Amino acid sequence: MLDLENLIEEFIQRRLRSFKEDTAPDGKTVTAVASKDMGRAVRENQVRAWLGYYKVILFFPPDRSQAIAHEIIQFADEPRPASLDQCHAQIVSEYNRLRDRIQPVAPLAPRSNRQRE
Repeated sequence: MLDLENLIEEFIQRRLRSFKEDTAPDGKTVTAVASKDMGRAVRENQVRAWLGYYKVILFFPPDRSQAIAHEIIQFADEPRPASLDQCHAQIVSEYNRLRDRIQPVAPLAPRSNRQRE
């Protein structure tokens, strides 16, 4: 006889394990970005590894991916409000500020030869 409750529990546990494995680099990267007492090179390398894990910088030249990581860490170290209070406008504004820092150091999109979004 099929035990639906056990089947559902097993499925949920399997998906939770899979989710934890898929997002494992996230916690290390959040810690690296937030930890100003950690060495800058270590922090930037963690950001590069994270961007690489999610294939954000796939096929980017190493100097460009390093420059992107550098900009992210510099952005993280700048003063800003302690909380964005889940305010949509503030979050979008901070996102745009970070995008504006990264775009000039990222390689151009190969087909359009324009800045990446």
